[in-house]
Amino acid sequence: MKSDVSFRKGDFVRNDYLAYFSGCPGHQSRLAILGKPDVEQQAGYDLTLDIHRKTIERCRPGVTAGEIYAFVVSEFRKKGIDYTASLVGHGMGPWFHQQEPVLRRGGDIMLEKNMILAIEPQRLHWHLQDLILIGDGSPQLISAKFQTDRPFVIEC
Repeated sequence: MKSDVSFRKGDFVRNDYLAYFSGCPGHQSRLAILGKPDVEQQAGYDLTLDIHRKTIERCRPGVTAGEIYAFVVSEFRKKGIDYTASLVGHGMGPWFHQQEPVLRRGGDIMLEKNMILAIEPQRLHWHLQDLILIGDGSPQLISAKFQTDRPFVIEC
């Protein structure tokens, strides 16, 4: 397919990965920047990563989907940002995208041990998504193939 879109240094590219293993879906997203991120871009990425990791840590048995969403709203509000996305994550199962529990405002489904969730608090073009397994303690990150410590940088 041909497009008139051309990329320039400083542009963001969202990478979404989907794969199936023995009929089970896996899904993660990462962010790439064309060229070295400037100070503002790095700060935006760092903020998103911080909230992303804190959100993962909050996902424990007995917490409701709505409580996770409210936590993300609160964390962004502390930075003077209104969180307007409709969700911060969703369940994974036979269908890969946005299965219950959907982590949304007022969601009353309680997280349970052995649930697999895609966690993705996002705003504007800042987007990271990871899969986690809810256990007895800290959630287990199961989509760690591509690290999140820094955005991908595409040299140009």
